[in-house]
Amino acid sequence: MNEQNIIYKNGDFHNASQIDNISYNGVTIYEVLRIIEGKPLFFAEHFERLKNSCVKTSHTCPVEHDELYEILIKLSTKNKQQTGNIKIEVRLDKESHSILIRFIPHAYPTPYMYKNGVKVGFLHAERHQPEIKTDQPEVRNKANQIINDNNFYEVLLVNHENEITEGSRSNIFFIVGNTLVTPPLNQVLKGITLCKVLDIAHEKNIQVEYKNLTLSELQHVDSMFLTGTSPKILPISQIGDYKFNVKHKLLKKISNAYEKAIIGDLKKK
Repeated sequence: MNEQNIIYKNGDFHNASQIDNISYNGVTIYEVLRIIEGKPLFFAEHFERLKNSCVKTSHTCPVEHDELYEILIKLSTKNKQQTGNIKIEVRLDKESHSILIRFIPHAYPTPYMYKNGVKVGFLHAERHQPEIKTDQPEVRNKANQIINDNNFYEVLLVNHENEITEGSRSNIFFIVGNTLVTPPLNQVLKGITLCKVLDIAHEKNIQVEYKNLTLSELQHVDSMFLTGTSPKILPISQIGDYKFNVKHKLLKKISNAYEKAIIGDLKKK
């Protein structure tokens, strides 16, 4: 998919060819959200995380809730793009800020992947300030290299204690028996889809344990899945020699409930 032509920058819409891609040395905070039927999915949650990320870097969010929502709707209309991913970048330094909003290329899982799961690999790396969604190109570039070289869908980050923390662009859930296991939330980027899964677990009385699993503990895991803006809820079929049940009842229950949550959110708009 090619990047769309119309972008938003600092109060106005422009043709992408008119905007120079200038490198930036300050802090860049970003959100990637999904457009479905011309509407931003789970917009309120994305905006809240964007605002909180700004606060955690000692800045004020430069755009208001309703203003940003209208920008996204207009961007979708101007690009005649009813489905896709939009990236919101807020570039901050001590004296100024800049905001750039645009459609970005996306690759959604195929029906085959949802049915049969995907293969993933590992990357021994840790994010700096993982709870803030900031650009960290070194980790991103290493992850992309491993993914491309091995035809993986994703790589999971492994810290210095051999614990699996999160995907390079996703969160991770393990199913052990009938319990959901996910890393402690203060150690990962708390994705919007992850939060929706936790809401579903609460509503349906599914037990959740916040715990880091090591590589050796994968032998006790029955099922695994990724969560994220593009993958939604995506089963993992294999990591190395470990294979997992992609048809686990709990996985199906959560996936079905998440699809209903999407429909409910879009109806609000």
